[in-house]
Amino acid sequence: MIENENESFLIRWRGRQEGPYAVAVIEAKLAANQIGLLHEISHNGQWITLRDYLAERDAILRAERQAREEQERRVREEAERQAKEREEQARIATQNEEKSKATSQPQQEAIASTHEPLCRTCELGRLLKLNQYRMSLPVVIIGYFLLVPSAIGMLLNILGLIFYLIGAGSVVSQSATPDKGLTVLATTLGSAFFLFFLVLSFVGGVFGWLLIMKKKVLQCTHCGAVVAAS
Repeated sequence: MIENENESFLIRWRGRQEGPYAVAVIEAKLAANQIGLLHEISHNGQWITLRDYLAERDAILRAERQAREEQERRVREEAERQAKEREEQARIATQNEEKSKATSQPQQEAIASTHEPLCRTCELGRLLKLNQYRMSLPVVIIGYFLLVPSAIGMLLNILGLIFYLIGAGSVVSQSATPDKGLTVLATTLGSAFFLFFLVLSFVGGVFGWLLIMKKKVLQCTHCGAVVAAS
């Protein structure tokens, strides 16, 4: 009933003190009705009745027991949660391993049945022929930015030159003889304008095409090593 079994207490009844008594003695006296719950006990420098003291002690012990049970429950739940997580991770790892085996087996069989050369790096996979950009990705993007507008520019300049020559031919044929020289000169300059931008678009297109050109390489199906195709 009392937490500290080695502690001794003074007992008082109607001003007369007894003790100090050990915890076992106090419990024996209570059991033998030699003292009652209305007797006072000296605790923390104060005199309180045994009833209040025992009630306070019971409340403290009950709170400590509840806190201990709550802590044990949390520890148990955390252990169960971790155990479930480990089981789930083990299950997922097993499934992934089975899937990997099921996927790699047909691939290995397919590789073994081909006549592709063996990879000298890992000596496990086969070298497959692939087309790969010669330049890095940013350079390839720049190449497309040059190629597409250049192709559109060439098409527009060719169409513009054709329509311009048709229209200029009719103007030259209808112009008076003294003005034909100026008309022909203007037509020539206009045609040169279209030809200049046509050549400029062609050069840009060729440069863009060079940037996006691909090369043939051999890539290992196992380790991913890349070598130039001879």
